[in-house]
Amino acid sequence: MKPEKMLKNMCAYGLNTADKKVICKTRDFPANYVSSQDLLKHVFLSDTGVKKAVGRLDEKECILLNLILFMKREVDITFFTRI
Repeated sequence: MKPEKMLKNMCAYGLNTADKKVICKTRDFPANYVSSQDLLKHVFLSDTGVKKAVGRLDEKECILLNLILFMKREVDITFFTRI
């Protein structure tokens, strides 16, 4: 699935307001992006705040992301609940 489509689905069906607030805070997006799906989708796909957010990951989170990378396939939310 293309990132744009995945993000659209995530914003429409998977994220609640609390999730959006955490994303905005973690990546230093303006607070008003929480209430605007279009703004959030636009900036989410950019590299804005990614370096800072990745710098906050602990060792287990880094290992998990590397595992997903090496699997070379998409995972759904059930992957994370098992972990």
